[in-house]
Amino acid sequence: MKLRIISIAAVLSLLITVNASAGIPSGQLTFTLNPTTADGVKSVILWVPYPMSDGFQTVSNMSVSGNYEESAIYRDPASEAVYLYAAWHNPTEPPKCVMRFNLEQKDRRNTNIKDSGEN
Repeated sequence: MKLRIISIAAVLSLLITVNASAGIPSGQLTFTLNPTTADGVKSVILWVPYPMSDGFQTVSNMSVSGNYEESAIYRDPASEAVYLYAAWHNPTEPPKCVMRFNLEQKDRRNTNIKDSGEN
């Protein structure tokens, strides 16, 4: 049995629409993931970082859809990173997974830094 595992370990590069009036980066993001497979592949497994709210960003209206047969959200106990898992078994059509969510970020700049005049 052939097995194809597709792993996306790098952090997703997020394209954000900036709300100019408020100056707060925010917007709706949609990621369409279409893993490529070779003929005869029996299983396709996708792991992708799952966006979470924290002190610098708020994730809302999260939805995941696609033609996968099973999916789940897992937290890695060592790193505490959160991942979306999706699997296709004996796929008869090209695998597809769509992740859609709203994102609002907070300004991360430290505006309290003072110049001491020392080099």
